[in-house]
Amino acid sequence: MESVPQSGQELAQATQEVLKQFLRPFIDIFPDRRLQRNGEALIRGLIVGQSPHITKAMWTGVEQSTSAWAQAKRGYRLLHNPRVTTWQWTKSLYRLAQRTVREEGADTLVVAIDPVQFEKPYARRVEGVSQVYKSTPPDLKGQARLTWGYPAITATVVNLLRPATTYAHWFSYQTGTFRSQNREIQRAVRMTRALFPDKRLCFVLDAVGDDRKFFAWVEAVQGTFVVRVGHPERAVEVWNERLQRWESITIRELMEVVLWQGTFKVEVHRGGETWYKKVRLGWYRLRLPENGQVLSLVVVNNLTKAKEDDEERLFGLLTNRAVQSLEQAQGVYNDWRLRHRIEDGYRFQQEAGLNIEQVMVHSLEGMQRLFVAVLWAMHFITHILASWPQEVLKWLQWLGGQIPPTRYRNGLYRLFWGLGRLWLAFSTLHLMLYHPPPTFG
Repeated sequence: MESVPQSGQELAQATQEVLKQFLRPFIDIFPDRRLQRNGEALIRGLIVGQSPHITKAMWTGVEQSTSAWAQAKRGYRLLHNPRVTTWQWTKSLYRLAQRTVREEGADTLVVAIDPVQFEKPYARRVEGVSQVYKSTPPDLKGQARLTWGYPAITATVVNLLRPATTYAHWFSYQTGTFRSQNREIQRAVRMTRALFPDKRLCFVLDAVGDDRKFFAWVEAVQGTFVVRVGHPERAVEVWNERLQRWESITIRELMEVVLWQGTFKVEVHRGGETWYKKVRLGWYRLRLPENGQVLSLVVVNNLTKAKEDDEERLFGLLTNRAVQSLEQAQGVYNDWRLRHRIEDGYRFQQEAGLNIEQVMVHSLEGMQRLFVAVLWAMHFITHILASWPQEVLKWLQWLGGQIPPTRYRNGLYRLFWGLGRLWLAFSTLHLMLYHPPPTFG
């Protein structure tokens, strides 16, 4: 170790100490020190190995002289240990979310809820494997394709510097405990309110949230919502200000005759580039004829269309917030745009980051626990990106080198790779102390 610069040793040791402190809610769920060390090693190994393979993660995450086979046994025993339940694993994430919100001092939380499908195309006899629709990548016709895999759903606070997971569940359509995807969304809403009983909550969803049941669930927890219109053919009643009465019409017809109230610029980040687009807004006050619930419809028109932008030219947003001015309409649209941050997290878990779809655990419970561990690893990377000194971050990002183009190619991903390389080098030098190389020549 004498050949390693002192500053390098200090940085590696400091980052590992920060990891241990960050993982405190996770480590505390384990009843003895051996399991606590293995839990910390699993998270560190996921970052260093950049893979959910237990053998690789545990071997790269522990600075000891034991074999890879012994380390793999520790990892699998950790995932299947009956002394700690899957609920305890998941609840540790919720404690982290409470700590994050408390540290950032937010009074209003914008919570994105989004189902996702994790693909396991060659799995047939793995416990709980289901047939799911996967839209990325699409089939040859550009449509979603039917494949084998596992559904999951997470709820994430997206208006903070650091994301906070308020609900996470990797599940299966084949088990007796599964009821419906709507039930999972309802549980996400209730869990978020249980975690933050004194906060103002706004739930943002894509078109999957355009459902009267979801509207009622949010109302039941005294929250607000912003969802993209998924049923433009729905009949509603719009308020006629001139005649002072409600009139029946469809949402599509309203969107086609909207009176635009204002235009503004929006900053867009895609593929490492930044540009501005023009957006104009209009809105209506309407109500649902089934139950009389009063909603607002904000109609969005993208005047500047870029190929990297996935928003349509014209679409609508439904909300239970009162919209009576351009400023309020902009607030609805800006909150909804934060939803992309949960998709960025999914990309980091699936693609160039932690690669969760390559999980090799065969039990459903083991997959659920590993999913939680991957979320912990992702939250640690976002934590240091938001809280560490810039000079340290730049050095770690430089150490990460150039990686395939991603949205955060100069930030999150390069930091992830750089931290992994730092810990791998530090672990390798420790291993050489136990097993010095033979004399050559």
